[in-house]
Amino acid sequence: MKRSFTLVLVLIMMFTLTTGCQKSMPSNVGDPESTVETLTVATTADIFSMDPQLKKDVPSGRIKVLVFETLVRTDEFGNIVPAIAKKWEFVDDTTIHFTINEGIKFHNGESLTMEDILFSFQRGENAPQTGITMQAIDIPNCKAISDNVFEMNLKYPSGAIMVNLADSSCSIVPKAYIESVGEQKFAQEPIGTGPYTFDNWVSGDRIELSKFKDYWGDDPYFGEIVFRVIVESANRAIELETGGVDMAIDVLPADINRITENPELTLYRAPNYSVTYMAMNQQKEELSNVKVRKAISLALDLESIVDAVYGGTGSPGRGPMSSSVWGFNKNMQTVKQDKEKAKQLLTEAGYENGIEIQILTSDHQQRIDFCEIAQNQLAQVGIKCEVKIMEWGAYLDAIFLGEFDMTVLGFSYGADPVTGLTSVFHSEMFGANGNISWYRNEEVDSLLDAAKSEMDTKKRREMVEKVQKHISDDAVWVFIWQGENLTGTINGLEGFVLRPDSMNRLQDIYKE
Repeated sequence: MKRSFTLVLVLIMMFTLTTGCQKSMPSNVGDPESTVETLTVATTADIFSMDPQLKKDVPSGRIKVLVFETLVRTDEFGNIVPAIAKKWEFVDDTTIHFTINEGIKFHNGESLTMEDILFSFQRGENAPQTGITMQAIDIPNCKAISDNVFEMNLKYPSGAIMVNLADSSCSIVPKAYIESVGEQKFAQEPIGTGPYTFDNWVSGDRIELSKFKDYWGDDPYFGEIVFRVIVESANRAIELETGGVDMAIDVLPADINRITENPELTLYRAPNYSVTYMAMNQQKEELSNVKVRKAISLALDLESIVDAVYGGTGSPGRGPMSSSVWGFNKNMQTVKQDKEKAKQLLTEAGYENGIEIQILTSDHQQRIDFCEIAQNQLAQVGIKCEVKIMEWGAYLDAIFLGEFDMTVLGFSYGADPVTGLTSVFHSEMFGANGNISWYRNEEVDSLLDAAKSEMDTKKRREMVEKVQKHISDDAVWVFIWQGENLTGTINGLEGFVLRPDSMNRLQDIYKE
């Protein structure tokens, strides 16, 4: 029997995502006089790459969602809604027909074709970091069955397929343009079908976008969006106060009061899907020993560290997943500091005289603060640490190559936990694919493989909970912090919604 779907199975818990009710967009949006304004956003880091299939990180992703589009997307509640595809139909458990909207153009004026859709999935099928989202798709057997209907075949029934198709890694890209200019130039001068064109990138300073005049969808209010790279959080808050920017992303706790006490500013807060963690590279001799990894976790007073670094925002880590994500194992607890047990485990592992190790992190102030406190606490049990700080792009290159002992990083889950857990803990995902701990556990692999095609929600959840328990028992990461989004804006910006995946739709914002 054919089944038509307009919403995906609800996989996530609901949260209040804004500080007030969202208002309708004014009727004059789209008039020439209302589209000349510029929205200026202070972002935390520079772009790593604008190629949606071949590279993935949050700072770049926030811009990609304005330049590129996917077949479907998620709304702020995690529901699947139309995008490039205006409707879809499950012909059977492994066949989906997507009907594509008419009149969609790329930013170079060329029309989107079925060939572009197929090409987008072909180039992402085996891509590091992003191929996991397309794992269920039987790409060689996908095809156009008419001028505007694309048939997607799956290797197996997948409860996560629609959520994964909404991920930016499944963005539709222009085949002819990429083949003409090459992947490197495409990553620097991207062309998509989204509401904004990518105009200018001054590395380390700013990214400039302008409204695509031939955009097929709703006309956005702002004629331009400028992302200013301001790494230091205090400077982002100062720029917001003084009118240098209209929005400041990732406000730190120290700057909350200055925003909330300013009558001209608004602070948005909401839980997100992210976790901050310290990965331990199991290619390193000492860290291949689970007793050493447990000793490192036990040496740290995570509750006091989180209080000092994150100042009452979010919560201390409780395993590898955020409690905001569907399938979170509620039995997971924050590891309690036990310095004597940590020393005992080091001795049992053959390191009674301690070890020397390096912690690598990016130029992200909260992560630097964590490293400095951790450095002191680890020294108290005989673990001497050097903290090394690198610029964001160089840092990502280093960790994907495994050029570190321990590293502090964040990971943001999508609405499907199996895809997220697989990308960072499955043994087939080493290095650039996402498993930067080089962790291998056959039971974890088996559970994740089975969960991919399990359609029974209860059984799938049980598998996800077991995986979290294994990862916690193996002390793969130090589970530091479950995240919270904090964004400050000037007053008068309407339509802004904080999304738990951090991919906020700035094209929906307008001024009254």
